[in-house]
Amino acid sequence: MAFNSIGQFTFTTMDGPPDTIKNMVQVLRRPGVAGAAIWNMGQMSQPFQIRTGLDTPSFFAARSYFPLYASLIGQGPQTFVFSNYDMSTEGFLVVVQNVVPVPGQTKALLGGVGGLSPPSLGWIEVDWTLVPIPIFQS
Repeated sequence: MAFNSIGQFTFTTMDGPPDTIKNMVQVLRRPGVAGAAIWNMGQMSQPFQIRTGLDTPSFFAARSYFPLYASLIGQGPQTFVFSNYDMSTEGFLVVVQNVVPVPGQTKALLGGVGGLSPPSLGWIEVDWTLVPIPIFQS
């Protein structure tokens, strides 16, 4: 199992708080009426953002990853492993809603930094917008 991954892609770093499917409520207030009501909306998911980083053998290899990441947008649910914890154990996969390269973070490195592909001479950081999707057991 990969330490950090989304679908078939593994990463050197993954930052951001992963979210899950949880009970959502809405607070209802009316002008002139004291108090508030709480409307239970049930189990829902909200999009969340994760930033990934990957060291690569070269700058050109780093640039080649972005179109591959973008190909996951709108595809079926993907596995999501965060800090070696497979989130499917919590009953969800993720759908990739958007992928955005971090400005200035697809770059050539002077000297290797180690990691997945030592000596790595390229680096790419990407912000992912993911939506948790429940795994339905049959």
